Amino acid sequence: MASFVLPFAAPANAAPPVLAFTPLTPTTLTLPVDGDAFVLYQVTNQSAMPHSFAMTPIVGVELVSGSSNCSSPFVLNTQQSCILTLHLIGSQMVGNVNGGPLVCIGGNPLQCYQPVPADQLRVTLIDDVLFEDGFDVAPSAR
Repeated sequence: MASFVLPFAAPANAAPPVLAFTPLTPTTLTLPVDGDAFVLYQVTNQSAMPHSFAMTPIVGVELVSGSSNCSSPFVLNTQQSCILTLHLIGSQMVGNVNGGPLVCIGGNPLQCYQPVPADQLRVTLIDDVLFEDGFDVAPSAR
């Protein structure tokens, strides 16, 4: 009787994602349709190579450029970071946002990264509440 041994593949250690997202502000919020808010992430290139990154557009969300802010596109050397500053504009959104931001290497849709699920954008749009006395009350976008 012949016997044989099946090769055993040891689980490989998963490499960290190329781009790490660290939220600097809350990422889950309620936003009035006539309001706006800012969400900030520190993004860090964790690979051993520099990369050019571009954020996939989200309707009603503008990427704010500036001194330490990521532009679009932005280049990060290994272990270099920038601040991804997102300006959420309720009047320009077409509905709730659930997920993202999605950032791709060189704009390639096959090499994209986003925050872990708990840190992804969760924006719920609401109408302002108008009371009979004319006061306009909307929940804080913070």
